[in-house]
Amino acid sequence: MDYNLIQNNNYEEFKHKFWEVNPEFKFVAPYDAFYTSITDKKKTSMVMWAIYLLCDINSPKIRLRLDEREEEIKTFFIKDPEFTFARYQHLIDAYPKVVLSKIQRELKVWHDKIEERNKFLESVTYDMNTFEALDKMMKDSKPIWEAFGKVYKEYQEENIETRARGGREESFSEKLLNKK
Repeated sequence: MDYNLIQNNNYEEFKHKFWEVNPEFKFVAPYDAFYTSITDKKKTSMVMWAIYLLCDINSPKIRLRLDEREEEIKTFFIKDPEFTFARYQHLIDAYPKVVLSKIQRELKVWHDKIEERNKFLESVTYDMNTFEALDKMMKDSKPIWEAFGKVYKEYQEENIETRARGGREESFSEKLLNKK
């Protein structure tokens, strides 16, 4: 079981206190350098929460496509239309490796690739030149989703195991999932 670096994900309540509620980041590269390089900790806190919302598999924004996530985070959380994620790309790139567990990274890769595939499918016009390739891709979608489902189930099992630690009794639904 991997250690979860994000210990508190209440980004709304602690939007200016990321470093206080998740202090481990101050000691992990490349976030340590980011923390020490800018004196405005409220600003860096907002950036770190924005990265969490953009990248983390547990983010409430993960259901959106990448471009939609970026826009929603800029508009409703950062509230700065000039904010650009590209400026923090090195922190974004490091996030899965530094923060996510092995199964979360695998799930994120699957999620991102399915998103990329869907975006491609939507961009191709269905016509006499493309219909065979598109039909084949659509037909091949079922095994892709089944494989994603297996990874997602492993992720759910990891989450249940993590939450059930500490001696508390598992919930009814947790017990049902563990019987399988």
